[in-house]
Amino acid sequence: MKIQFSHANGIPARSYDSFFGALAPHQVSFVPFFGLGDYDLARGWQPMVDELILTLETSHSEPVVGVGHSLGGVLTFRAAQVRPDLFSRVILLDPPLFGLRTRAALGVANILGLGGKLIPPAVKTLARRATFASREDAYAYWMQRPFFQRFEERSMRNYVEHGLIPHPTDGFTLTLSKMREYQIFLHTPVRLGNTRLAMPSDFVYAANGGIHAAHDLRWLRRNFSHTHFHAAKGTHLFPLEHPLGTAELIKSLL
Repeated sequence: MKIQFSHANGIPARSYDSFFGALAPHQVSFVPFFGLGDYDLARGWQPMVDELILTLETSHSEPVVGVGHSLGGVLTFRAAQVRPDLFSRVILLDPPLFGLRTRAALGVANILGLGGKLIPPAVKTLARRATFASREDAYAYWMQRPFFQRFEERSMRNYVEHGLIPHPTDGFTLTLSKMREYQIFLHTPVRLGNTRLAMPSDFVYAANGGIHAAHDLRWLRRNFSHTHFHAAKGTHLFPLEHPLGTAELIKSLL
């Protein structure tokens, strides 16, 4: 079975290599890094949805299983809404699709220009260190940060390898600039449209410290009435923390 995977914001697809390997014999393809394109992020995430659709149109001759983590889950969901012919199934891994209350709060915050202060990942992104003397320097620094400490070893090594590029003058810098990552968080979609997808769909949320409050999950279960919900071990980053277990869960769904 062919899987088209879409990654989380700021985390290159190759960071998930352990996860991809554990999905065998299913074949996995992916866009290496969303957000690098020359497009206007004021349009929200639509340019990245268009990028995913174009990839599917040009790289696959038949419908695929769309699997997306976080940002990638929303891109997969929105692509499946407008181009259901491209997907045989959709599996969303802790996507930032929220209930009405949370989306209303995000919408008001953005209207008031407070989104950058009220969206926790956006706040943390601006505070990120962006340059390093070497990849080992980056690895040592990041392993002290709570965000990365639960990463499986190979996932972390792959993140360091693909999340950095040589700096124009010296050392290394982030492949996706922290300002670009911040802007993506800032434009998190608050309109969901039709939540009933035309193909089988699954919503996998984090069992421990995910991004969804209890009221979000209640709303999602009611309104994604033809979608099956499952809990996965780990935090919001569970595909990178528990790549083998996450892959086994997806294989069981397929």
